[in-house]
Amino acid sequence: MSYQHAASAYRTREVQTASPGRLVVLVYDHVIAQLTRAVLAHKTGKIEERVHAVAKARAGLFELLATVDAERGGDVGKSLKNLYGYFLSELQEFGRRPQPDRLERVTRMLADLRGAFAAISEHRHVTAA
Repeated sequence: MSYQHAASAYRTREVQTASPGRLVVLVYDHVIAQLTRAVLAHKTGKIEERVHAVAKARAGLFELLATVDAERGGDVGKSLKNLYGYFLSELQEFGRRPQPDRLERVTRMLADLRGAFAAISEHRHVTAA
């Protein structure tokens, strides 16, 4: 079994067995990784890789946006929807005028949100055990 195949099988198993909270954290991890790749690709002049990474990050953000239940989430849900919309607009603007600091700022904000979701998810996991 190749390393790539083993890594893919592990990732599939991780997603299939993850709690809903853990799935959100995994999507955050994916978006953050893609934005990091986009910045690196931009800095090294790899335009096609940059565009591909931004597209994957955008897809992840749309996934996060689709999972927000603003009705049940109240003000927090509405704030998350607004933040995700802001992130998507920043990615769109980066497509027009590539400025790495734009993506780095979004990445930092996403990392903070990811940390909060991870803490909540872990707390719920520990409390349920």
